Amino acid sequence: MTWQHLLVSLAGLLLLFAGLIGTVQPVGELTTPERIVGDPPSLPTVSPTAAPSWPRSASLNEAEQARRNGDYDGAQAVLRLLLAQADAAMANEALLQLGVVLVEDGRGPEGAEAARDLLRRQPEPAMQARATFVLGRAQRTAGDCAAAIASFSEAQRLGLDVGPYVDLQAAECYARLEDRAGQADRAAKAVAGATASQARVDAMEHLVDAALKRSDAQAALLASEPLLAAAPTREYRARTLASIANIDLRLGRRDEATQAFATVVAELPETAAAPGALEALASLDALGLVGPDQAGLVYYFRGRHADAVAALADGLSQGLGDERAARALYYQGLSLLPGLRWLSGFGRWPRSTAAPGLQPAPPRRAAGERGDRPRAGRERRSRQMERIGAALGRQGLRARGR
Repeated sequence: MTWQHLLVSLAGLLLLFAGLIGTVQPVGELTTPERIVGDPPSLPTVSPTAAPSWPRSASLNEAEQARRNGDYDGAQAVLRLLLAQADAAMANEALLQLGVVLVEDGRGPEGAEAARDLLRRQPEPAMQARATFVLGRAQRTAGDCAAAIASFSEAQRLGLDVGPYVDLQAAECYARLEDRAGQADRAAKAVAGATASQARVDAMEHLVDAALKRSDAQAALLASEPLLAAAPTREYRARTLASIANIDLRLGRRDEATQAFATVVAELPETAAAPGALEALASLDALGLVGPDQAGLVYYFRGRHADAVAALADGLSQGLGDERAARALYYQGLSLLPGLRWLSGFGRWPRSTAAPGLQPAPPRRAAGERGDRPRAGRERRSRQMERIGAALGRQGLRARGR
């Protein structure tokens, strides 16, 4: 290649580079959603501080993923791209999802305006029903429960089929308006239409709440029984049993109430409702319904280790069946761990008069003071202490067998 050919090639490259420079937009100039899409009439604007990372070929899946991740600004950016680039059907779906995102972001009035904009486009009936439901959710978020109830009813009239969820939303609005009859009516419809366990539990909670608020203890008790049967967790079961016990007390059913409290203590000692149930039994002079070892487990799970040791020892001295004795000895051993840690410089023996709850951690020591150990050493010693506690329980059980 001659030097003339080389000069021609370099000149061509320079011209090409100059042409590219003329077509490149400054960073941020045309990459924000507003500049690409433009703001649809009546919709809130999005003002990101930097260019979004979303591609121009945005999709509803990207918006949904952003929404699920709590990135509401990112979801809005994608949906605004779709509003300008997609066909009419896709744009309507994007506008509907924009309303959902705004509602979940706590921006009720703006979400309502997005839903109204969609309704003004006069979409097909199924989309009208969905948009009306989103409008109701937005109105509820904005605090206008009366308008929300009307929107929910209209969505149902338009044929929206989302199971019990419209009735659940309406029941919540009636509760806020303190309309207990309306709350109970919508809750009953939701119970009848619920197939998912959580939706059914939510609806039954509304039934109990409405009955209690209108001082109908008998109805509240009847609604609580299926709620107890559907309890999804041990914590929820304990809380429901305690609620039933209190309703029984309102109805003068002392025996049923004490039995419910005793069930919480005996079967669910680790739950947050157990200490209150134990106190209720004491106030009702019904501690005889539970054994000292069962009360001891409540103390243990609340961090009252000295009380737990004493109560578990009392229960063992009275004679227990094998299963309860093994459990009592095991937790008695674990309750002794704070004392063993105190002997080895780890902490302090908790006082029996300490308030319920976990004991506070001992204050940090200065480097070089007694008890200061590397983290790995502390964790290893803690595991050793747990094995000692378990061994104490097993040894006690063997001694009991002899």
